[in-house]
Amino acid sequence: MDWSNSSLLSQAHALAASLGDVTPLLNAAAHRQQGEQNAAQRGVGYDFWQYRQYDAADPAKAIDWRRSARGDTLLVKEFDRQQNPVWYLWADGAPTMTYCSSAKLLCKADVATVILYTLGIVLGRHGLFGVNGEKPKNYPDVAAMPPATASCWTHQRHTDGALLLISDCLTSLDNINQCLLQSKTDRYPAVLLHFHDPAERDFPFEGAVLFTGLGDTSRLHAPKAEEFKAAYQQRYTQHAEAVEKQCLQYGFRYVQHSTDAPLLPLLQNLVKVLCHG
Repeated sequence: MDWSNSSLLSQAHALAASLGDVTPLLNAAAHRQQGEQNAAQRGVGYDFWQYRQYDAADPAKAIDWRRSARGDTLLVKEFDRQQNPVWYLWADGAPTMTYCSSAKLLCKADVATVILYTLGIVLGRHGLFGVNGEKPKNYPDVAAMPPATASCWTHQRHTDGALLLISDCLTSLDNINQCLLQSKTDRYPAVLLHFHDPAERDFPFEGAVLFTGLGDTSRLHAPKAEEFKAAYQQRYTQHAEAVEKQCLQYGFRYVQHSTDAPLLPLLQNLVKVLCHG
């Protein structure tokens, strides 16, 4: 994954601008996570919570003199403590994510990078996000986000928050199941974005083809590749259906995306879901 590729960052800025005003969604996410993480706690924030009796330890400027004048007791306003919403974004760093079947397309890893950049630009305006295993923080420059070098299936939450996993899911169902089980939460949205290159879905190969592994040295020579098409597509579909079933079991939203499809509708949906929309 080329995280220094300025063209990917340019695409992300263009997509972020095309998303329009998502402030209402981000504000809603902030209020929801604030309510989950810190319901009715004292602190300085934006939302009025309650009046309480003045204490000698309170500064005089904290007294609400207008409200106190209605009775015989000095009263102080209390506010809910405001906490930044947290999002976790993890793109799979598996070697298979570098696959691309056509020079006209971006590889899966680069498309994932554009998505992370775009979400970083948008979500970073209102909260914190942890990228590829890092603890949640604010990234004023999204190009400084850490690269996807590890498998997203090793994901571990640092704290509660919305979660997005991006992967081609070309791993065992056991690995996926274990990660989803450990990452599930009933309080925050979780999304698995299942990527594929169109050739991985359509299997357009014909004639003699040598298939080589991206993550290992495995090789398969097919004298007539078209003879494998039906069996391959059936197995691929079964695997995707099994992954979707696991997502439903653990409360994940399952979304498929092909690298030849437009990104804007996908990003609009992701922002809405990740903000509890």
